[in-house]
Amino acid sequence: MINERQMEALMTVAREGNITRAAKKLYISQPALSQMILGIERELGSALFDRSSIPLRLTYAGEKYLAACMQIHSIYESVTQQITEIQDGSIGRITLGMSLHMSIFMTHKILPRFFTMYPKFDLKLVESAPHNLAEMVLAGQVDLAVVYLPQISGLSYEPIAKEQIYLAAPPFFYRNLPGCSTGVSNRALHMREVYDAPFILLKRGHGMRTLAEKIFSDSHCIPRTLLETDSIEVAHRLAKENLGFTFVPSTAIYYGNYVNTNGVYFPIADSISERELFVCFRKDTYRTHALDALIEIIADAVRAE
Repeated sequence: MINERQMEALMTVAREGNITRAAKKLYISQPALSQMILGIERELGSALFDRSSIPLRLTYAGEKYLAACMQIHSIYESVTQQITEIQDGSIGRITLGMSLHMSIFMTHKILPRFFTMYPKFDLKLVESAPHNLAEMVLAGQVDLAVVYLPQISGLSYEPIAKEQIYLAAPPFFYRNLPGCSTGVSNRALHMREVYDAPFILLKRGHGMRTLAEKIFSDSHCIPRTLLETDSIEVAHRLAKENLGFTFVPSTAIYYGNYVNTNGVYFPIADSISERELFVCFRKDTYRTHALDALIEIIADAVRAE
């Protein structure tokens, strides 16, 4: 197998058409260069240069071999450059896991900023159900995931923000309610005020469903569940269409632009109605500058609501 030094020698002789001039360019003796070329030819079993011509010319076999050498040299130079860039952190690959809800409302705030900072990075987005994300990190399917509740002890969890939870009210409730307004500036609502109203809830397994059940338990209410869905967006729209109440995170309200529509939202008075947002990754993950930057960008996006 030809090495880099032999490759450079072959290309220099072909370019100069003369062993003596090529030896001077390479800063080696003429006999040493001649022996190097002969050694390559012996290994191949074919002459690479027509020595009867002046200047030296490549044989047909030599032309083919030199073309291959130039391709190899180009690949080698490219890979060497890429490895240098990987080492200095300017290129690389990160696989980010998010729930579909988070992806819908947050990626337009996260990805453009990241790619501005790291234009050569390969950032892959994997969307999955929230309760699957931590398992995917542990299995090595994603490098980093945005999750709500620490679920697996073998992972590292880093809190990045707290998200407020509101009750999205249907029109039949707020139309005749004094002092009620669109947006999130309404008074805090006690769950006993809506204990007999229909609710649209996420299905069990979702973090929002777990939080909803805690809110009901803390306020000693048993909900009248009208419908269960896997989508916060669906529940949100059905509440606005007068079917019932639902719980909505602040990210959906602000980044879904519902705060500028006729949506009516109430803080919850008799329970802790916020949830903490985490990024999780394997404990053996090497924290590159790009990974740290991505975590900070995600945190900034959530805090900016």
